[in-house]
Formats: sequence, structure tokens, C-alpha cells
Amino acid sequence: MYKVFFQIVAILLPLTLSGCLNKEQYKQKQLDKIQTYVNQFRATHRVDYLDSALLVMNQVVEQFPEYRGVASYKIAEIYYLKKDYEQALAELENAEEGVYSKIKPIWKNKIKVKIAEKAGDSLEIRSLYKQLYDDYLSGYREIDSIVKVVLKKQNDNEIYFSEINLLHVEMYHYRRLLTDTETILASIDSLQAATQGNERYFERLKNLFIDDNYEIFLE
Repeated sequence: MYKVFFQIVAILLPLTLSGCLNKEQYKQKQLDKIQTYVNQFRATHRVDYLDSALLVMNQVVEQFPEYRGVASYKIAEIYYLKKDYEQALAELENAEEGVYSKIKPIWKNKIKVKIAEKAGDSLEIRSLYKQLYDDYLSGYREIDSIVKVVLKKQNDNEIYFSEINLLHVEMYHYRRLLTDTETILASIDSLQAATQGNERYFERLKNLFIDDNYEIFLE
């Protein structure tokens, strides 16, 4: 399933390089091909799709070296999906800040969690869970006005299958690792009351945690 902030990068990959339109069209076509490979991996879990995505991305970076700083985000995602967390973290160190300044620390902490889990470092894991929840909460507040508009939509399906729901699931996932389900449900109720958002959507969000079925949204 899609990770919310990796999705944002897929949507926001900028076309900022100089040159003729044909070069830009070619680059975008290659980026679309990379995303298709990633989507195919998510649907099949065949790692060869990720190998193909890396091959094409390396070709893009070779032809457009000024794109390297942005490309590092996508390369990091691919290595994350390959479970090569150390390489994913190394790629993020090379990534430029720009519009992704709020996203970068979240991704780094998500990767560090995987590394700590492999090492069995329970203290580091709990510390990173707390950092991630705080990071998500901070990012959530940054887009508060956008969230409120989305949550008032009449069609709960439109919200449920949006990036906003993915953001909620990830944010509450890390909080749940520090607390209990009752606390999460109370927090969701408070959010609904504060935003006056679509009640059907919030009931569906709560049911994900009641049924312990929210991990279908997590990679």
C-alpha cells in the first residue's frame, strides 16, 4: 500500500531543469515509468520491478545530473521497499531540502525505526516512535486548513481513499505504538469534533483501529 509521504513525492516531482521541451517530456516519461515499476512492486511484491525502477532512475540522473538532489528521495523510497534501510538512509543524506524540508526528517526517522527494529534496540525504537508521532503532528498542523476542507466533503469514500486518510493512519499508528486503542479512538473523536468533519469517514477511520486492520495502509 502507498505511504503517504512517498506518494506526495510521486505527485510533486518537479520539472525545473532547463532545456528544450522534448527533454523535459522525455524525463517525465521516464519518471512515470519508474512510478509504474514501484506500483507494480506494491501489487506483486516482485523485487525485480524495484531493480528496474533503480535502473531507469540511474539513467535519468546520468542524463540530468542537476536532478540528483531530488531524485535521492525516490531512490531512498526504492531502497526502503527493498528493505535495504542503510542504503535508503544514505540516499536521504544526499537529498536536497527545498519543498521537502518537512518530509525529510520523517523519512529519516521511519528508516531509523527499521534499522533499530532489526537491531532489537527497544529504547531507540520507542524514542523514534515518539519522534515520528511528533513529526507527523507538526506536519499535520502545517496543512491544517487544507485538511479541514477535505474532511468536510460529503463523500466519505473521497476522504477515505485520499492522502489525508493515509496521513491519519500513519500518525495514529505511531501514537498507538506508544499508547492504547482507547486513547486513539478518543483522539479521533476529538479531531472530528474540532473539524466538524464527515462523521462517516471518522467512523471508518476508528474501525480500522478497532478491527486492528489499519496496517493495510502501511508498507
